[in-house]
Amino acid sequence: MELLKLQDIGKIYVSEGNVSVGIRGVNLSFDKGEFVAVTGKSGSGKSTLLNVISGMDTYEEGEMLVCGEPTSHFMQPEWEAYREEYISFIFQDYNIIESFTVLQNVELALMNIDDKKERRRRALELINRVGLSSHINQKGSKLSGGQKQRTVIARALAKDSPIILADEPTGNLDPHRSLEIMTLLERINQMGTTTLVVTHEKELVNRFAKRVVSIEEGRMVSDWTGGYYHT
Repeated sequence: MELLKLQDIGKIYVSEGNVSVGIRGVNLSFDKGEFVAVTGKSGSGKSTLLNVISGMDTYEEGEMLVCGEPTSHFMQPEWEAYREEYISFIFQDYNIIESFTVLQNVELALMNIDDKKERRRRALELINRVGLSSHINQKGSKLSGGQKQRTVIARALAKDSPIILADEPTGNLDPHRSLEIMTLLERINQMGTTTLVVTHEKELVNRFAKRVVSIEEGRMVSDWTGGYYHT
């Protein structure tokens, strides 16, 4: 059974009487442990697709199934529960607290652990996994872009979710740091996490993605495994 399945999914936006299509007629399924790149030009619907998968955006057409269970009837509490159980986010703009240290930022994602010693132990373990042990007491405002993104990844790992959604995670990084972050995501993916990465960087797609979904004008135009991404 697929972890996620999208059947004829459509997201429609209405603003001041104007109707626009975010995505339409999208049919996709994702299994546990896949590493998938979602590609397309700016405004093509890539981020909309991720927002629908994450439950941050509702959908007006079709059905999304999670482990075979439909979600079209979900209200806000059900979507919140879904995100809490299934989804971790990695954003292009980091979304860390600049005045907090690396350790404090990661511990914040572990507040569900009541025991302070266990929370600290788990945070240090995650920080070590992303290669930031020497920066645990560095404030977010003093970190490089790559170090901020590693902090975000450690925070995402704190949820231990089966799905990681990364929206342009290397968009603010130089090529060297981009390679480091994608290598880290690949290593995490190999532990069984389903990883969906929105990116326009062809070189990274060719090197890391096992599967590529291409979006144009809100519609899926290709879905393939292996080979190289040329468009």
